[in-house]
Amino acid sequence: MRAEGLAGSMRFIAHLGLLLAVIAWVLGIPRVLGLNLYTEQYLAFILGCCIATGFLSAAAPRWWEQAAALAGFAICAFVAVRYPTLQLEIVDRPPEAVGVGAALIALVLWLTWRSAGPALPSLIGCMAAYAFIGPLLPGDFATRPVQVTRLIVYLGLDTNAILGGPLAVAAIVVIPFTILGQVLSRGGGPEFFSHISEALVGRYRGGSAKIAVVGSALFASSSSSPTRPR
Repeated sequence: MRAEGLAGSMRFIAHLGLLLAVIAWVLGIPRVLGLNLYTEQYLAFILGCCIATGFLSAAAPRWWEQAAALAGFAICAFVAVRYPTLQLEIVDRPPEAVGVGAALIALVLWLTWRSAGPALPSLIGCMAAYAFIGPLLPGDFATRPVQVTRLIVYLGLDTNAILGGPLAVAAIVVIPFTILGQVLSRGGGPEFFSHISEALVGRYRGGSAKIAVVGSALFASSSSSPTRPR
């Protein structure tokens, strides 16, 4: 019972941290406070919250799932705090960058396996293996040799890998848009759009259908949902 309570508290902290971080970033609060943060610092914190949430998604997470959630959050928090220094030293591949990168890659692949099945992690593993097999291949299939530490640092900490575009789109666009949609939906937005639709097209022939189309379009344009709740 105590373990379940701890998992619930960890899950709540991860959800709350994710929500507050997204709201603060969208509103530009760090800039208002004079904090010049890299976007990657924000993305690392968001990733940590998501890793923790993913491993704690079960109703009663096992101890190793709680340990993985805590480790993932701690590693991402470390990256968020140390990123200004790491991005300057990343070319030299210091031990802390290699260790953090390896741990982050392992946790992300593990969580992806748990949530989406083995296909995607296996594909990523094959593509990573090609980096080492490529130098042995002939002709156009040949690639330049790459050191293991360089690949780990690149995949774990570079802006073109885990802390890159897909995560940025999710953290900067998708999540804030979804939160706005929920706030709008629970704040009476659907009814407001329905009244506007009725006023605009309700008096014309086929008014019911036109009201549904216009209302759904207005609601979808600002809520992330294409269906207007009744």
